[in-house]
Amino acid sequence: MNLKFNQEEIEKAETDFSNVRMDAHINMALDKWRKYIYNLLISQGAP
Repeated sequence: MNLKFNQEEIEKAETDFSNVRMDAHINMALDKWRKYIYNLLISQGAP
């Protein structure tokens, strides 16, 4: 079975994949910042 995709479909798939990876990296970075700020507040005696 051969699948044929035009250039526009390929570029859209590549962009979508790139965006998903970027979202994952952003979410990981935000999670690290959240943990950092939480630990910082706890170390300063925040409730």
